[in-house]
Amino acid sequence: MQEAPTHVNITVSIPLNTKTIGANVSRVQLRLPLDISFEDFFSRVCAKMDLNPSEAELGYKFNMDRARDDPNQLSSEMQLREAMDRGRKLLNRARTREIILEIHNLVSIRFTSCSCYLPSNLNLAAKGMPSVNCKS
Repeated sequence: MQEAPTHVNITVSIPLNTKTIGANVSRVQLRLPLDISFEDFFSRVCAKMDLNPSEAELGYKFNMDRARDDPNQLSSEMQLREAMDRGRKLLNRARTREIILEIHNLVSIRFTSCSCYLPSNLNLAAKGMPSVNCKS
């Protein structure tokens, strides 16, 4: 089996409007090189997502991963290299199906002025998120 050259691009699917509750989340796709640096990748993705890079927490999955599986964390050069290495292997085996690296915003809820806008069944602590204390 032949190795994919490092100059090969991978399709990256980036969600938009992930910071606001109730917003329609859409996705855009970029073609990025497998050997892109973490700083370049992270700044491009954060710019597309309208996120502050110093506050962003990103994760990833591939389009063939199970929907119920949690995203893998993507916060360092090493984690990006692991993602791109897996992407390279998937590209080498792909026949007809496109391989897509799907980005996820791991901090995707922006609270409005009060928790009364949150669904009553939303258990923030179970999702590892801080509880909301607000006064109406």
